[in-house]
Amino acid sequence: MTKKDFVEELKRQQAAGNLKPSQLKRSKSADDLTATHASCQLQIQQLTEQISRIKQETNEQLTSLPQLKEELKAQDKELNELKTEVQEKDQKITELTKELDQSLEKRLTTLKQPLNTEPTEKLTTELKQAKSKIAVLESTLRLRNYHNSWLDSETWSLVISFLVVGLIFYYSTKNHDQKN
Repeated sequence: MTKKDFVEELKRQQAAGNLKPSQLKRSKSADDLTATHASCQLQIQQLTEQISRIKQETNEQLTSLPQLKEELKAQDKELNELKTEVQEKDQKITELTKELDQSLEKRLTTLKQPLNTEPTEKLTTELKQAKSKIAVLESTLRLRNYHNSWLDSETWSLVISFLVVGLIFYYSTKNHDQKN
């Protein structure tokens, strides 16, 4: 149907009362239709390119997906191993801290105990006894020296010195044996 035929048909319909003028729309010209058609063709081409690009990206991602899953599994395994290692180290640190605390408590308890002064008192007593014995021996030697004039004073002083050294040696070895 041509444009003339179409217009005549519309006029007949309007004359018959079947068509109102408000129902009629102005038709678009051929130029308007081709311009719209060209822009639609451009949009279709852009959308087709975009779809093919998205398909290609999706295919690439799908092909790399198994590899990524394997990497994720390996990283999960490594993470679990590291967590286990951290737990073991935390436990070891806790044990060592407890041992250190116990050791420090023992040291503190030892330091709080009063010093044992018994050995020094015992040594002081023995030293006094040794001094008194030396004094007795010196006086005895002086008396003998006075009575026995045949020995000179240098000899007696040597004898007394040897006796004193002998007594000191005797008491020091005696104390040493008692400690062991």
